[in-house]
Amino acid sequence: MYEIKFIKNPPTLENLKSLCESEIYQNILKEFAEISKHKLDDREQDNMRLITLLNYNVRRYMILNIPYSEVLYEFEIHKNDILRYWLASADFFIDEEEDVDGEFPEGEELGEDDKSVVLETFGINKTAILDIFCEFYLLKTGDKERLLHYFKTTRMPDAKKYAGQITKLFKKNIAVENPQYAAPRPETIIEYENDTAKNWQTNRKIAFVNTDNENGIKKVMICKTQKGFYLFEFDTKLDCNNISELFYENLEDAEFHCIKKYDIKNEDWLSISNQEDFCNLDYIMPVKIKGRENRKPEFDNWEIFQNGKWQEFTPPYNENINAMTGNERLYRSGLLDEYEKALKTNKEKAKKILIGLEYDDNSVKQILSLSDKSAPVSCAPRPETAKNAILAEFQEQLSGFSEEKRGKINAVLRLVAENATNNK
Repeated sequence: MYEIKFIKNPPTLENLKSLCESEIYQNILKEFAEISKHKLDDREQDNMRLITLLNYNVRRYMILNIPYSEVLYEFEIHKNDILRYWLASADFFIDEEEDVDGEFPEGEELGEDDKSVVLETFGINKTAILDIFCEFYLLKTGDKERLLHYFKTTRMPDAKKYAGQITKLFKKNIAVENPQYAAPRPETIIEYENDTAKNWQTNRKIAFVNTDNENGIKKVMICKTQKGFYLFEFDTKLDCNNISELFYENLEDAEFHCIKKYDIKNEDWLSISNQEDFCNLDYIMPVKIKGRENRKPEFDNWEIFQNGKWQEFTPPYNENINAMTGNERLYRSGLLDEYEKALKTNKEKAKKILIGLEYDDNSVKQILSLSDKSAPVSCAPRPETAKNAILAEFQEQLSGFSEEKRGKINAVLRLVAENATNNK
Protein backbone atom coordinates (compact mmCIF):
# COMPACT_ATOMS: atom_id res chain seq x y z
CA MET A 1 0.00 0.00 0.00
CA TYR A 2 1.24 3.48 -0.88
CA GLU A 3 1.22 5.51 2.34
CA ILE A 4 0.97 9.26 2.20
CA LYS A 5 0.56 11.97 4.77
CA PHE A 6 -2.76 13.79 4.58
CA ILE A 7 -2.28 17.48 4.03
CA LYS A 8 -4.05 20.48 5.48
CA ASN A 9 -6.78 22.42 3.68
CA PRO A 10 -7.94 19.81 1.15
CA PRO A 11 -10.72 20.95 -1.23
CA THR A 12 -14.19 20.98 0.32
CA LEU A 13 -17.52 20.58 -1.46
CA GLU A 14 -17.92 24.37 -1.42
CA ASN A 15 -14.42 24.78 -2.90
CA LEU A 16 -15.13 22.39 -5.79
CA LYS A 17 -18.53 23.94 -6.46
CA SER A 18 -16.88 27.36 -6.63
CA LEU A 19 -14.20 25.98 -8.96
CA CYS A 20 -16.83 24.51 -11.30
CA GLU A 21 -18.45 27.92 -11.54
CA SER A 22 -15.17 29.78 -12.14
CA GLU A 23 -14.35 31.38 -15.49
CA ILE A 24 -11.21 29.28 -16.07
CA TYR A 25 -13.11 26.04 -15.47
CA GLN A 26 -16.06 27.02 -17.65
CA ASN A 27 -13.75 28.06 -20.49
CA ILE A 28 -12.00 24.67 -20.48
CA LEU A 29 -15.39 22.92 -20.46
CA LYS A 30 -16.77 24.96 -23.37
CA GLU A 31 -13.58 24.70 -25.42
CA PHE A 32 -13.52 20.93 -25.01
CA ALA A 33 -17.16 20.68 -26.12
CA GLU A 34 -16.47 22.83 -29.19
CA ILE A 35 -13.35 20.95 -30.28
CA SER A 36 -14.60 17.44 -29.54
CA LYS A 37 -18.14 18.13 -30.84
CA HIS A 38 -19.62 16.77 -27.61
CA LYS A 39 -22.64 18.40 -26.04
CA LEU A 40 -22.78 19.48 -22.42
CA ASP A 41 -25.02 17.57 -20.02
CA ASP A 42 -27.84 19.87 -18.94
CA ARG A 43 -29.14 17.50 -16.26
CA GLU A 44 -26.95 19.21 -13.70
CA GLN A 45 -29.38 22.08 -13.57
CA ASP A 46 -30.75 19.76 -10.90
CA ASN A 47 -28.79 21.02 -7.89
CA MET A 48 -29.09 17.74 -5.99
CA ARG A 49 -27.44 15.82 -8.83
CA LEU A 50 -24.57 18.31 -8.92
CA ILE A 51 -24.07 18.05 -5.14
CA THR A 52 -23.99 14.25 -5.41
CA LEU A 53 -21.29 14.40 -8.10
CA LEU A 54 -19.30 16.96 -6.11
CA ASN A 55 -19.44 14.80 -2.98
CA TYR A 56 -17.99 11.97 -5.03
CA ASN A 57 -15.16 14.25 -6.14
CA VAL A 58 -14.44 15.48 -2.61
CA ARG A 59 -13.50 11.89 -1.73
CA ARG A 60 -11.30 11.68 -4.82
CA TYR A 61 -9.46 14.88 -3.90
CA MET A 62 -8.88 13.61 -0.38
CA ILE A 63 -7.07 10.67 -2.00
CA LEU A 64 -5.27 13.00 -4.42
CA ASN A 65 -4.00 14.74 -1.26
CA ILE A 66 -3.16 18.30 -2.30
CA PRO A 67 -4.44 21.59 -0.83
CA TYR A 68 -7.16 23.54 -2.59
CA SER A 69 -4.80 26.46 -3.20
CA GLU A 70 -2.56 24.17 -5.26
CA VAL A 71 -5.55 22.98 -7.30
CA LEU A 72 -6.35 26.60 -8.14
CA TYR A 73 -2.71 27.29 -8.98
CA GLU A 74 -2.53 24.30 -11.33
CA PHE A 75 -5.72 25.34 -13.14
CA GLU A 76 -4.35 28.85 -13.58
CA ILE A 77 -0.89 27.82 -14.82
CA HIS A 78 -1.64 24.62 -16.74
CA LYS A 79 -5.19 25.13 -18.05
CA ASN A 80 -4.10 24.63 -21.67
CA ASP A 81 -2.26 21.39 -20.89
CA ILE A 82 -5.25 20.11 -18.89
CA LEU A 83 -7.45 20.70 -21.95
CA ARG A 84 -4.93 19.03 -24.29
CA TYR A 85 -4.68 15.98 -22.06
CA TRP A 86 -8.48 15.72 -21.85
CA LEU A 87 -8.85 15.88 -25.63
CA ALA A 88 -6.10 13.28 -26.17
CA SER A 89 -7.64 11.01 -23.55
CA ALA A 90 -11.11 11.30 -25.08
CA ASP A 91 -9.81 10.47 -28.58
CA PHE A 92 -7.79 7.51 -27.33
CA PHE A 93 -10.55 5.81 -25.36
CA ILE A 94 -13.20 6.43 -28.03
CA ASP A 95 -10.91 4.60 -30.48
CA GLU A 96 -10.53 1.73 -28.04
CA GLU A 97 -14.25 0.90 -28.23
CA GLU A 98 -14.10 -1.70 -25.45
CA ASP A 99 -17.03 -4.03 -24.97
CA VAL A 100 -18.94 -2.71 -21.93
CA ASP A 101 -20.03 -6.26 -21.07
CA GLY A 102 -16.45 -7.51 -20.83
CA GLU A 103 -14.85 -10.60 -22.28
CA PHE A 104 -16.13 -14.18 -21.95
CA PRO A 105 -14.50 -17.58 -22.67
CA GLU A 106 -15.19 -19.15 -26.02
CA GLY A 107 -18.58 -20.82 -26.00
CA GLU A 108 -19.85 -18.70 -23.08
CA GLU A 109 -20.45 -15.43 -24.90
CA LEU A 110 -23.62 -13.45 -24.19
CA GLY A 111 -26.57 -13.91 -26.49
CA GLU A 112 -27.90 -10.94 -28.41
CA ASP A 113 -30.80 -10.53 -25.94
CA ASP A 114 -28.38 -10.44 -22.98
CA LYS A 115 -25.98 -7.82 -24.32
CA SER A 116 -26.09 -4.26 -23.00
CA VAL A 117 -27.96 -1.76 -25.12
CA VAL A 118 -27.34 2.00 -25.18
CA LEU A 119 -30.67 3.64 -24.42
CA GLU A 120 -29.58 7.26 -24.24
CA THR A 121 -26.33 9.21 -24.54
CA PHE A 122 -25.79 12.15 -22.24
CA GLY A 123 -23.33 14.99 -22.71
CA ILE A 124 -20.31 16.03 -20.70
CA ASN A 125 -21.13 16.56 -17.05
CA LYS A 126 -19.98 19.70 -15.33
CA THR A 127 -17.64 17.87 -12.94
CA ALA A 128 -15.77 15.94 -15.68
CA ILE A 129 -12.70 18.16 -15.50
CA LEU A 130 -12.36 17.43 -11.79
CA ASP A 131 -11.67 13.78 -12.65
CA ILE A 132 -9.38 14.67 -15.54
CA PHE A 133 -7.39 17.05 -13.34
CA CYS A 134 -6.61 14.29 -10.81
CA GLU A 135 -5.10 12.16 -13.59
CA PHE A 136 -3.25 15.14 -15.11
CA TYR A 137 -1.76 16.18 -11.77
CA LEU A 138 -0.50 12.71 -10.89
CA LEU A 139 0.92 12.13 -14.37
CA LYS A 140 2.66 15.51 -14.22
CA THR A 141 4.43 14.54 -10.99
CA GLY A 142 5.73 11.35 -12.59
CA ASP A 143 5.03 9.23 -9.48
CA LYS A 144 3.88 5.86 -10.81
CA GLU A 145 3.37 4.41 -7.34
CA ARG A 146 1.09 7.25 -6.28
CA LEU A 147 -0.81 7.09 -9.58
CA LEU A 148 -1.52 3.36 -9.15
CA HIS A 149 -2.47 3.89 -5.50
CA TYR A 150 -4.97 6.56 -6.56
CA PHE A 151 -6.69 4.32 -9.12
CA LYS A 152 -6.79 1.32 -6.80
CA THR A 153 -8.21 3.42 -3.95
CA THR A 154 -10.88 4.91 -6.21
CA ARG A 155 -11.68 1.36 -7.41
CA MET A 156 -10.81 1.88 -11.04
CA PRO A 157 -11.34 -1.39 -12.99
CA ASP A 158 -8.06 -2.80 -14.33
CA ALA A 159 -6.21 -0.04 -12.46
CA LYS A 160 -2.72 -1.15 -13.48
CA LYS A 161 -3.64 -1.43 -17.17
CA TYR A 162 -5.39 1.94 -17.18
CA ALA A 163 -2.45 3.63 -15.39
CA GLY A 164 -0.09 2.25 -18.03
CA GLN A 165 -2.32 3.42 -20.89
CA ILE A 166 -2.67 7.00 -19.70
CA THR A 167 1.03 7.23 -18.78
CA LYS A 168 1.96 6.44 -22.40
CA LEU A 169 -0.74 8.81 -23.61
CA PHE A 170 0.56 11.63 -21.41
CA LYS A 171 4.18 11.14 -22.46
CA LYS A 172 3.24 11.14 -26.14
CA ASN A 173 0.89 14.12 -26.13
CA ILE A 174 1.92 16.35 -23.22
CA ALA A 175 5.31 15.52 -21.71
CA VAL A 176 7.09 15.55 -25.07
CA GLU A 177 6.55 19.34 -25.20
CA ASN A 178 7.06 19.82 -21.45
CA PRO A 179 10.18 17.86 -20.41
CA GLN A 180 9.78 18.92 -16.78
CA TYR A 181 6.56 16.89 -16.61
CA ALA A 182 8.48 13.73 -17.39
CA ALA A 183 10.86 14.21 -14.46
CA PRO A 184 10.25 11.62 -11.74
CA ARG A 185 9.16 12.64 -8.25
CA PRO A 186 12.00 12.75 -5.72
CA GLU A 187 10.67 9.64 -3.99
CA THR A 188 10.94 7.63 -7.21
CA ILE A 189 14.15 9.06 -8.59
CA ILE A 190 15.86 5.75 -7.79
CA GLU A 191 16.61 3.78 -10.94
CA TYR A 192 16.54 0.00 -10.86
CA GLU A 193 17.95 -0.66 -14.32
CA ASN A 194 21.14 -1.85 -12.63
CA ASP A 195 21.43 -3.60 -9.30
CA THR A 196 22.41 -0.35 -7.61
CA ALA A 197 20.45 2.79 -6.92
CA LYS A 198 21.71 6.30 -6.46
CA ASN A 199 20.06 9.51 -5.33
CA TRP A 200 21.77 11.81 -7.80
CA GLN A 201 21.47 15.00 -5.76
CA THR A 202 24.51 17.25 -5.56
CA ASN A 203 23.47 19.70 -2.87
CA ARG A 204 20.53 20.56 -0.63
CA LYS A 205 19.51 23.49 1.51
CA ILE A 206 16.60 24.42 3.78
CA ALA A 207 15.03 27.59 5.13
CA PHE A 208 12.49 28.14 7.87
CA VAL A 209 9.37 30.12 6.98
CA ASN A 210 8.55 32.86 9.47
CA THR A 211 5.66 34.51 7.61
CA ASP A 212 1.99 33.52 7.81
CA ASN A 213 0.74 31.78 4.66
CA GLU A 214 -2.47 30.08 3.58
CA ASN A 215 -1.02 26.55 3.49
CA GLY A 216 0.72 26.75 6.84
CA ILE A 217 4.16 26.17 5.28
CA LYS A 218 6.90 26.29 7.94
CA LYS A 219 9.93 24.97 6.10
CA VAL A 220 11.18 24.66 2.52
CA MET A 221 13.98 22.63 0.96
CA ILE A 222 15.69 22.94 -2.42
CA CYS A 223 17.42 19.86 -3.79
CA LYS A 224 19.52 19.84 -6.95
CA THR A 225 19.36 16.64 -9.04
CA GLN A 226 20.39 15.58 -12.52
CA LYS A 227 16.91 16.56 -13.74
CA GLY A 228 16.82 20.03 -12.21
CA PHE A 229 15.77 21.54 -8.89
CA TYR A 230 13.05 20.22 -6.62
CA LEU A 231 11.43 22.58 -4.13
CA PHE A 232 9.82 20.77 -1.20
CA GLU A 233 7.33 22.51 1.12
CA PHE A 234 6.56 21.31 4.64
CA ASP A 235 3.85 22.20 7.17
CA THR A 236 6.19 21.42 10.08
CA LYS A 237 9.76 22.21 11.09
CA LEU A 238 10.26 18.56 12.00
CA ASP A 239 11.84 16.00 9.67
CA CYS A 240 9.12 14.25 7.65
CA ASN A 241 7.58 14.04 4.16
CA ASN A 242 6.79 17.22 2.27
CA ILE A 243 3.18 18.18 1.62
CA SER A 244 3.95 19.54 -1.84
CA GLU A 245 6.82 19.82 -4.28
CA LEU A 246 7.57 21.90 -7.33
CA PHE A 247 10.09 21.32 -10.10
CA TYR A 248 12.31 24.01 -11.63
CA GLU A 249 14.94 23.82 -14.35
CA ASN A 250 17.16 26.36 -12.61
CA LEU A 251 17.96 27.44 -9.05
CA GLU A 252 17.01 31.08 -9.59
CA ASP A 253 13.36 30.23 -10.30
CA ALA A 254 13.11 27.99 -7.23
CA GLU A 255 14.60 30.69 -5.01
CA PHE A 256 12.36 33.37 -6.52
CA HIS A 257 9.30 31.29 -5.62
CA CYS A 258 10.49 31.27 -1.99
CA ILE A 259 11.16 35.00 -2.00
CA LYS A 260 7.75 35.81 -3.47
CA LYS A 261 5.65 33.45 -1.34
CA TYR A 262 7.58 33.30 1.94
CA ASP A 263 9.94 36.31 1.95
CA ILE A 264 12.98 34.01 2.26
CA LYS A 265 16.20 35.91 1.68
CA ASN A 266 19.53 34.53 0.53
CA GLU A 267 20.97 34.66 4.04
CA ASP A 268 18.07 32.57 5.41
CA TRP A 269 19.20 29.39 3.64
CA LEU A 270 21.05 26.65 5.54
CA SER A 271 23.08 24.09 3.60
CA ILE A 272 22.56 20.47 4.66
CA SER A 273 24.25 17.16 3.83
CA ASN A 274 23.30 15.15 0.74
CA GLN A 275 20.96 12.22 1.19
CA GLU A 276 22.08 8.58 1.25
CA ASP A 277 21.23 6.09 -1.50
CA PHE A 278 17.66 4.74 -1.47
CA CYS A 279 16.56 7.44 1.00
CA ASN A 280 13.81 10.00 0.47
CA LEU A 281 15.29 13.28 -0.70
CA ASP A 282 12.83 15.40 1.29
CA TYR A 283 14.10 13.98 4.59
CA ILE A 284 17.14 15.55 6.25
CA MET A 285 18.08 12.37 8.12
CA PRO A 286 18.81 9.11 6.22
CA VAL A 287 15.23 7.79 6.13
CA LYS A 288 13.87 5.33 3.57
CA ILE A 289 10.92 3.08 2.91
CA LYS A 290 11.76 -0.37 4.20
CA GLY A 291 12.77 -2.83 1.48
CA ARG A 292 13.22 -0.23 -1.24
CA GLU A 293 16.83 -1.26 -1.86
CA ASN A 294 15.63 -4.83 -2.54
CA ARG A 295 12.86 -3.73 -4.92
CA LYS A 296 10.32 -4.88 -2.32
CA PRO A 297 9.12 -1.60 -0.76
CA GLU A 298 6.85 -1.84 2.30
CA PHE A 299 5.08 1.50 2.10
CA ASP A 300 3.70 1.30 5.64
CA ASN A 301 7.16 0.93 7.18
CA TRP A 302 10.01 3.40 7.45
CA GLU A 303 13.64 2.94 8.47
CA ILE A 304 16.40 5.28 9.63
CA PHE A 305 20.14 4.65 9.55
CA GLN A 306 21.51 5.11 13.06
CA ASN A 307 24.45 3.66 14.99
CA GLY A 308 25.68 1.83 11.92
CA LYS A 309 22.44 -0.01 11.10
CA TRP A 310 18.89 0.45 9.79
CA GLN A 311 16.25 0.79 12.51
CA GLU A 312 12.49 1.26 12.60
CA PHE A 313 11.40 4.88 12.31
CA THR A 314 8.12 6.66 12.92
CA PRO A 315 7.79 10.01 11.08
CA PRO A 316 6.83 12.89 13.43
CA TYR A 317 3.63 13.75 11.56
CA ASN A 318 1.49 15.03 14.42
CA GLU A 319 4.08 16.09 16.97
CA ASN A 320 4.10 19.60 18.37
CA ILE A 321 7.51 21.26 18.44
CA ASN A 322 6.40 23.55 21.28
CA ALA A 323 5.85 20.52 23.52
CA MET A 324 9.44 19.34 23.01
CA THR A 325 12.66 19.98 24.88
CA GLY A 326 15.54 21.56 23.06
CA ASN A 327 17.31 18.26 22.44
CA GLU A 328 14.09 16.74 21.10
CA ARG A 329 13.66 19.65 18.70
CA LEU A 330 17.14 19.21 17.28
CA TYR A 331 16.74 15.46 16.87
CA ARG A 332 13.18 15.40 15.49
CA SER A 333 13.98 18.24 13.09
CA GLY A 334 16.82 16.12 11.67
CA LEU A 335 19.28 18.94 12.35
CA LEU A 336 21.19 17.56 15.36
CA ASP A 337 24.25 16.55 13.32
CA GLU A 338 24.20 19.79 11.33
CA TYR A 339 23.94 21.78 14.57
CA GLU A 340 26.82 19.97 16.28
CA LYS A 341 29.08 20.48 13.25
CA ALA A 342 28.12 24.15 13.00
CA LEU A 343 28.75 24.67 16.72
CA LYS A 344 32.44 23.96 16.07
CA THR A 345 32.95 25.64 12.72
CA ASN A 346 30.05 28.00 11.93
CA LYS A 347 28.41 29.67 14.94
CA GLU A 348 26.14 31.75 12.71
CA LYS A 349 24.64 28.62 11.20
CA ALA A 350 24.21 27.08 14.65
CA LYS A 351 22.42 30.24 15.76
CA LYS A 352 20.06 30.12 12.75
CA ILE A 353 19.17 26.52 13.54
CA LEU A 354 18.32 27.35 17.17
CA ILE A 355 16.25 30.40 16.20
CA GLY A 356 14.51 28.44 13.45
CA LEU A 357 13.54 25.77 16.00
CA GLU A 358 12.01 28.50 18.18
CA TYR A 359 14.56 28.77 21.00
CA ASP A 360 14.13 32.05 22.86
CA ASP A 361 16.82 34.74 22.60
CA ASN A 362 18.21 34.17 26.11
CA SER A 363 18.55 30.44 25.49
CA VAL A 364 20.39 31.01 22.21
CA LYS A 365 22.85 33.45 23.84
CA GLN A 366 23.53 31.15 26.78
CA ILE A 367 24.02 28.05 24.62
CA LEU A 368 26.41 29.79 22.24
CA SER A 369 28.36 31.50 25.06
CA LEU A 370 28.79 28.15 26.84
CA SER A 371 30.08 26.56 23.64
CA ASP A 372 32.69 29.34 23.39
CA LYS A 373 34.01 28.30 26.81
CA SER A 374 34.16 24.64 25.73
CA ALA A 375 31.71 23.79 28.49
CA PRO A 376 29.07 21.05 28.15
CA VAL A 377 26.21 22.53 26.17
CA SER A 378 22.57 21.87 26.98
CA CYS A 379 20.35 22.51 23.98
CA ALA A 380 17.20 22.81 26.04
CA PRO A 381 15.83 26.37 26.36
CA ARG A 382 16.96 27.79 29.71
CA PRO A 383 14.16 28.27 32.29
CA GLU A 384 13.95 31.80 33.59
CA THR A 385 11.89 31.13 36.68
CA ALA A 386 11.89 28.61 39.51
CA LYS A 387 8.64 27.13 38.21
CA ASN A 388 10.08 26.56 34.75
CA ALA A 389 13.20 25.05 36.30
CA ILE A 390 11.10 22.44 38.06
CA LEU A 391 9.17 21.68 34.86
CA ALA A 392 12.36 21.42 32.84
CA GLU A 393 13.66 18.65 35.10
CA PHE A 394 10.89 16.36 33.90
CA GLN A 395 10.80 17.14 30.19
CA GLU A 396 13.47 14.68 29.08
CA GLN A 397 11.65 11.90 30.95
CA LEU A 398 8.43 12.64 29.02
CA SER A 399 9.99 12.28 25.57
CA GLY A 400 8.69 8.74 25.12
CA PHE A 401 5.06 9.70 25.67
CA SER A 402 2.55 10.80 23.05
CA GLU A 403 1.73 14.50 22.69
CA GLU A 404 -1.65 13.99 24.38
CA LYS A 405 -0.12 12.22 27.38
CA ARG A 406 2.65 14.81 27.68
CA GLY A 407 0.03 17.54 27.75
CA LYS A 408 -1.89 15.91 30.61
CA ILE A 409 1.26 15.19 32.63
CA ASN A 410 2.57 18.72 32.07
CA ALA A 411 -0.72 20.16 33.36
CA VAL A 412 -0.23 18.26 36.64
CA LEU A 413 3.44 19.22 36.82
CA ARG A 414 2.58 22.90 36.41
CA LEU A 415 0.31 22.74 39.43
CA VAL A 416 3.02 21.01 41.46
CA ALA A 417 5.60 23.55 40.31
CA GLU A 418 3.39 26.49 41.19
CA ASN A 419 2.79 25.12 44.68
CA ALA A 420 6.49 24.47 45.14
CA THR A 421 7.52 27.99 44.10
CA ASN A 422 4.76 29.60 46.18
CA ASN A 423 6.01 27.81 49.29
CA LYS A 424 9.58 29.05 48.87
